[in-house]
Amino acid sequence: MWLSHFFLVVSPGGLLLNPLGLIGLTAVPLIILLYILKLRRHPQLISSTLLWSKVLREMQANTPFQKLRNNLLMWLQILIVILLALALARPIYRGTLKIGKKVVVILDTSASMKTKDIEKETRFEKAKEGVQMMIQNMADGDSMMLLEGTRSNGVQTIFTSQKRQLYQSLDKMYPRDTPTELSESLLLAVSSLKGHQEGEKEVDPSKESGEIYVFSDGANLHLDRLNNIQIPVHLTQIGSSGDNLGIIALDVRRITGTKDEYEIFTNVKNFYAEKKTFFLSLKVGSEETPIDARELTLEPQENLSVIFKTQLTSGPMVLEIDEEDPFPVDNRAYYFVVEEKESPVLIVSDGKNAFLEKVLKLDPLAEVTVVRPGDYSEELLKDHELVIFDRYLPSSIPKINAVFIAPPPTESPIPEFPFHVLGYIAGSEITEWDATHPLMRYVEMSDVEVFQSEEIKYPVGFKPLVKTGFGPLMALVPYKNFEHLLIAFDIRSSNWVLRASFIIFFSNVLQQARISLRQLIKDTLAGQPVPIRVLDPQAKIVVTTPKQKSLEILNSGEITYFSQTDEVGFYTVRVGEQMSQFSVNLLNNEESEIAPAKEITLGNSKVEVQRTVNKANQEIWWWFAIVALIVTFLEWLVFHKRLV
Repeated sequence: MWLSHFFLVVSPGGLLLNPLGLIGLTAVPLIILLYILKLRRHPQLISSTLLWSKVLREMQANTPFQKLRNNLLMWLQILIVILLALALARPIYRGTLKIGKKVVVILDTSASMKTKDIEKETRFEKAKEGVQMMIQNMADGDSMMLLEGTRSNGVQTIFTSQKRQLYQSLDKMYPRDTPTELSESLLLAVSSLKGHQEGEKEVDPSKESGEIYVFSDGANLHLDRLNNIQIPVHLTQIGSSGDNLGIIALDVRRITGTKDEYEIFTNVKNFYAEKKTFFLSLKVGSEETPIDARELTLEPQENLSVIFKTQLTSGPMVLEIDEEDPFPVDNRAYYFVVEEKESPVLIVSDGKNAFLEKVLKLDPLAEVTVVRPGDYSEELLKDHELVIFDRYLPSSIPKINAVFIAPPPTESPIPEFPFHVLGYIAGSEITEWDATHPLMRYVEMSDVEVFQSEEIKYPVGFKPLVKTGFGPLMALVPYKNFEHLLIAFDIRSSNWVLRASFIIFFSNVLQQARISLRQLIKDTLAGQPVPIRVLDPQAKIVVTTPKQKSLEILNSGEITYFSQTDEVGFYTVRVGEQMSQFSVNLLNNEESEIAPAKEITLGNSKVEVQRTVNKANQEIWWWFAIVALIVTFLEWLVFHKRLV
């Protein structure tokens, strides 16, 4: 092994991957020895020795060697041996890219890596070339682990020194349409390096514990939240341009009081450094001709809200920016319109809440039925999609979607109920609300005053929608396969019934109740799991992706989740004989901002950033092999010429 290290570095610009191949140079002295050894003579009778005097003098010498003469054949043969020895030593042209004994390589596979701004290549393709160079540059004893920089933290290979396995794993990696998320991958890399070192029998403290190499465009990494990472992190930043036009928001909702009139709310942003003018078109169904289009002019970094109003029937709908740019993923937004049918709603109330009845009857698709608490029974739930309990608690939790408004306090928890009402609180001021949740879309709570609320003990996993200084005022409470809405105040003891947000909120409630009873949620974001409601636990579930790839998923019961939503577009779901569709979008302002970051921080320190991919070491043994073949041919010509 010492001989290998002795011959390892040939020159500042060269390196031998197999230095032991130079042992072949020992054949050079053997060739020279053959040319200075005397030939063994055979006796031969001749008539005279007059012309053989020089030969006789050589035969009479005592030494077995003769004087070395300048022989072209000998020099050609020596050159052949030298060339073959160098070829066996596998020389490479030495680049500046070096790796350590143990490295973890994280390859960013987020949507922004699909940007084409480098010599007609995507950023991912360029980054992949860099990883290939690192694999090629591995020496004996080096090991590498490949990770995908996604939310799923895909581990392509554990630590291995097998280049073929690394190349095969790298070939399987591809960019997705999901937002950037490298934090979890980086933490996994750190723990893997530490675990790998602890698993070694002998650890040399003079050697580095390992290094992490990240190949990414550096956009929206958010690594400043990670602290106490002692392992060196190197970032190769791919990409140069931030030019992009993108759709960053989309919301489609039926206009209250109508059956097929819809409003389409969208937000478009110009990420270019100059003013851009383009068309935003609306397409419905399989038609390529837009049913509506708007010409937009946006200043640099300006975003603009656009509203379309139109009649829509069940089927696909696409918003499209009619302008090519380096990042096409966010140029389209998809939505699958599901025909909304009449939904029967049951209200269990004492009949003194006229506000609640009127707001629900504003929806032409809501068939509202009101019953007194004494007339309520679980049999009534079979004919309804939603039940609202107004200041009343049933003896058992319903097995459909339910809304509880100001449930009365009880001394002890009701069996099987996921929450417990403890008492009342006077004067609750709203401090915040979750405007991102579908139930709270366009719901403004800043002007709402609540004069009395309730103190409630919530279960683990509940989701607050509206908060006060005393606790949640509205929350979603999970129970088995349902999420029940809990409103912890009497709507009559507030000014909410006089605000527009009251109408909008209950319109959202009815819409979400209808959606939850469909087979699946009709729209979601890339990378987010989709719940599929399954009526038959034995049914076969097949999901077809936008690229027409069919995926069979395990039927896990009433709610089955499909998580492979890493591609934007329309998906088709078949559950037995039933078929549904849903859409997946990027709709991410940060991911659409594709400009590479000027500075990357990890915790409180800056990350070493390399702006270009260095050339890796290139094996050049075949150069020497070709020259050796040519010289061998020349030696053959010289030898036969002498014979002739």
